[in-house]
Amino acid sequence: MYSGENKTAIQSQNAIVSALAALMEEKDFAKISISELCKRSRVSRQTFYTWFKTKENIIEYDLDANSPFEPGKESQLLTVPETCRYFADYVTKNYSFLKQIADSGLDGILYKSFYNRILKEERLQLCPVSGGRKYIASFLAGGFVGIINTYVENEKMEKEDLEKLTLELLHGDYLKDAPGIDTGSYRNSSY
Repeated sequence: MYSGENKTAIQSQNAIVSALAALMEEKDFAKISISELCKRSRVSRQTFYTWFKTKENIIEYDLDANSPFEPGKESQLLTVPETCRYFADYVTKNYSFLKQIADSGLDGILYKSFYNRILKEERLQLCPVSGGRKYIASFLAGGFVGIINTYVENEKMEKEDLEKLTLELLHGDYLKDAPGIDTGSYRNSSY
């Protein structure tokens, strides 16, 4: 995928992304052909394959371009509440797109995008655990994708409620009264 500054290339990529989004509202992702995408976006097959290898690459490109963590926006470290706020804002603003991804069974692409973004995001200060940053990124990406799937399938809620729920889940509040679980010992440990 192209990631430079050429305006024509960016216009072509954006036209392809828009065409895919429009087609996904009309039919299942699996039934969309490259020919349809090219026709709808008014680009040649050669141009399509210059920028993307597959339809899935279009989804990856769009997810990377519209990250919930807004890279470079601020230089300070992200707190957990800020991370939850960015996430809730992203999910509510991109509801239709995320629903199309979930409905098309493309959760793996969504997971991969979140995983890679979390690994790359230097403003996220993740506490050390045995096994390292990759396990934390995997856990968080899985959780974020699970929240998105539940949100788009069952319970569309207000952004503030989604932010609060995500924060409660990340803090482990759902475990505080579970028998045999002492969340306080983890919170007060050297982590």
